[in-house]
Amino acid sequence: MRLNTVLLLTCSIFMWGCQTSPSIVGEETASYIEADVAQLVDRVILAPEGLSLEKDNIQYLYGQADLNGDGSKELLVLLDSSWFCGSGGCTAYLLSAQGNVLSRMTVVRTPILVDNKVTNDWKDLIVWSNGSYRRMQFNGTHYPSNPSIEPKLSRDSQWKNAEKKVKETELYQQDGYDLAKVEQSDILAPASEYRFSFKHYGDPMFHYYAVVNMLDDTVNIITEEKSDNTL
Repeated sequence: MRLNTVLLLTCSIFMWGCQTSPSIVGEETASYIEADVAQLVDRVILAPEGLSLEKDNIQYLYGQADLNGDGSKELLVLLDSSWFCGSGGCTAYLLSAQGNVLSRMTVVRTPILVDNKVTNDWKDLIVWSNGSYRRMQFNGTHYPSNPSIEPKLSRDSQWKNAEKKVKETELYQQDGYDLAKVEQSDILAPASEYRFSFKHYGDPMFHYYAVVNMLDDTVNIITEEKSDNTL
């Protein structure tokens, strides 16, 4: 197991909260930029429903990942509006690099993760729906439209193994405490990553975060200085 530690002096670099439209920086494969996403949401998703971002004040989350290994990133948009959400979740659209709708899914909530397993040349998605994680497999033309009826998936054992790896690090064993799970909120984040927060008696002025990658057996610990309003 490899351990990497990074010190951040501001809290703007490492944030785990969802953003309505996060920017994409330094990607190795072709990807959308923020303005492209807004235009696509308006033109491809909302216009057919007689809606628009500006007029109807519709919010959304999005993420990008190369799901089929062709060097271009697919775009997943999760709408956050009463027009598209019910008690069980919201509607999500998966778009190709060319802006075409590949799949439409209902009853979706975050986390929405990309698994390392491949089905019909496309990576599986792991989606939270109707109170459980669900495995979404590509059937050759699209992903299932209703995750709530797809097979349930437990990640409890993986979380426990990842937690153990954090506790085994020298930094945590020295003076770490209050280790807590942080659910992945980024859209299309790697399912192999498990995130935690913890405190450190020797460094009370900093927040500590750990990212465990179960594929390459690494633990990255990142610290950020507490702002005045969190001291």
